Amino acid sequence: TTAANQGQQKQAPGRSLATILRTETFRQRAIAAAPVPINVDRLTEFAIEAVRTVPDLQAADPADIGRQVLKVAGMGLPIGAEGVYLVPYRNRKQGTVDVQLQLAYRGLITLALRSGHVAAVQCGAIHESDEIDYQCGSGGYVRHKPALKDRGELLGAWAIATFSDPAAPDAVEVIGCDEIDKARSLSAGGGQSGPWKDHPGAMARKTALRRLFRYVPGSLEYIGIIQKVGFRVQKKSD
Repeated sequence: TTAANQGQQKQAPGRSLATILRTETFRQRAIAAAPVPINVDRLTEFAIEAVRTVPDLQAADPADIGRQVLKVAGMGLPIGAEGVYLVPYRNRKQGTVDVQLQLAYRGLITLALRSGHVAAVQCGAIHESDEIDYQCGSGGYVRHKPALKDRGELLGAWAIATFSDPAAPDAVEVIGCDEIDKARSLSAGGGQSGPWKDHPGAMARKTALRRLFRYVPGSLEYIGIIQKVGFRVQKKSD
C-alpha cells in the first residue's frame, strides 16, 4: 500500500482541503498576507488541482497543505509553473508526508521584477544540439540558438538580468551540468520526484537565476519574501 493510498483510506484529503480553503477565514487571511492583489479563488482551485494530480500530496495533512498555500499567498504568486510548486516530501522520522514549497523559475523572475531593482530578466536551458556563445563579466552577453528538434541532453543553463539603474552593467550567469546536478541533489528527495523530475529544463533555468541574483542588491524583495515564508536562500558557497 502506497503512502498516497494510506492517506486516502484515512480521509479524503482533496475534499478536506477544499473545505479548509473555501472558508471565509482562509480567504481573509490570504488577502491579508498577499503583498499584491491576488485571486483567492484561483489560488484555491489550483491548490486543490495540485493535490488531485500529485498522488503523494494526497497523503499529506490537508491542514499542512492549507498552511503552505497561505505562504504562497504571502508571496503574491500562483501555484504551479508560473509561481510556486507544492512538493510532497516523505518525513521518514515522523512517518508522514510533509509539503514543501519550491519556487518555479517564472515565480523567481516575477519576484525579482517586482523588487524594482531589475528591469528585465532572460534565461534559457542549453542542450547539446543548441548553438551557444557567451561571455561573463564586463561586457557579458549570451547568444543562444536552440535547435528546433532533437535538442539532445541538457548541458547547462544561462540567465541575464538588466538592472533598473542604467549605469549598472547587465549581470550574466552561465552554469554547467555539475552545478545543475548539485542543485538537484540538494532539493527535497534528491530531485527524484516533483519539478526536478517533471521539468528538468525549467529547474536548470531556476538554478542559473538563483546564482545570477547574487549580483542583485541585498535588499531585493524576493530575498525578504523567501525568508519570510521559510525558503532557504542559497549562499554564494552553495
